[in-house]
Amino acid sequence: MRFFLCIAIAAGLGPLAWAECQVFEEPAWEGKRIILQNGEIRVEVLTFGGRINSIRWRETEYLEPIREKWLSRSPLLPRQLVSNYGGYSDWYWGLLTPPPRPFKVKAVEAGKERAVVKLESDGFPWSIARTVTIEKGSKALHQTIELSRSYPDAPETVSYWAHLVPNSRHFVSREGKSL
Repeated sequence: MRFFLCIAIAAGLGPLAWAECQVFEEPAWEGKRIILQNGEIRVEVLTFGGRINSIRWRETEYLEPIREKWLSRSPLLPRQLVSNYGGYSDWYWGLLTPPPRPFKVKAVEAGKERAVVKLESDGFPWSIARTVTIEKGSKALHQTIELSRSYPDAPETVSYWAHLVPNSRHFVSREGKSL
């Protein structure tokens, strides 16, 4: 099963449209932060959960950044992840969405014309592969999301939800109305 999602920022062409695409990584909480950028947008993908943490155009952040921490109530109980559910993540409608898990970076392409990162994770009950692409001079983020059953002999229906939390400061007024 394959899904395609494109997020585009509608604004005028900026002065850096000529800039080449780049991919680099930085350490992050519970893994790495993979950064894709061109002259228009900067996208951060976290290997913990394979989630998109940030989409920036110039100085404007379009997503509510993910803020998480592990909470341990007792050494006898498992740790619990506390999250603001920011950024972009995968949810399965009607099923308990599994907690974020590490994704493996399988392929990275950084060329003059585009930057591509592929992240994969085998989870229960679904395995997921996410390919994130940006192209030179574009303000669009392209994602291909592939879901497959962890146990192919056990068919099941899935309802997938791309959970995206926008940065409310840019979309909602102080009075609570849409901008």
